[in-house]
Amino acid sequence: MYFLLLFCTWVCSAIAGGDQIYGELCSIDEHCINHLICEKGRCTTPYPPRARNCATVGFVYKDKNGQQVQSPWDLDKEKRMIQCPPFCGHQNSLIYGPICVLNKRGCARSQECERYGKCDFNGNECSPSVEGCAASEVCKEEGWCQYGKYYCQLNETGCASSARCKELGYCGLGEDLVSGNPLLGNEQDEYATRCITTPKGCAFSQRCLQKGICGFQASRVGKCLGSDLKCFYPATCVAGPPSPESYKDE
Repeated sequence: MYFLLLFCTWVCSAIAGGDQIYGELCSIDEHCINHLICEKGRCTTPYPPRARNCATVGFVYKDKNGQQVQSPWDLDKEKRMIQCPPFCGHQNSLIYGPICVLNKRGCARSQECERYGKCDFNGNECSPSVEGCAASEVCKEEGWCQYGKYYCQLNETGCASSARCKELGYCGLGEDLVSGNPLLGNEQDEYATRCITTPKGCAFSQRCLQKGICGFQASRVGKCLGSDLKCFYPATCVAGPPSPESYKDE
């Protein structure tokens, strides 16, 4: 009866994937949680990383089969591979043993910092910083330059200095319909703040210079459109209108 119970326990644990944490008793690898292996009757870390390993840019933490280990923490609702950056810190976890973890230095080196301004660390994950938002790619491209607790936000200065302003005329700040874009708002939101076109934005845009789309159609968010009467570049229009200063932004 004892052996039957032991066999049942072994099978059930193998099917469940195992929940024994670092240092707990085990018989096979499948009894251990996540990437841990069973060695000498206890769950342990394969090739345990040291602090200097985790701090080395480009370091990738792998399991006994040479596969990249995924973060045991659910970050942004999806697993991440444990590598530096952003997992450049080190921790002797009670659950997983020695393991690389997120830290401020790792966040500052990450793609999330470069792209979205998430260069700080809030204790659990990478988070926005004032400097990070101002230097981020989404600030330069789309105007998301102002610090926000969870993500960088749009502001008037950001919109006016963005690539979308220079190229397409999206130089003002207003509201527009969103479609579940986490940068623009929650999935349930109908409208959210975003950069919108303006008369001067359309008139001074690269699209005006190159394609003659220099006019402005007033609406909730505005729209640049082609118009000979509102083209400020002789190369792309027949008749030039008054100076751009005569068109005031709404």
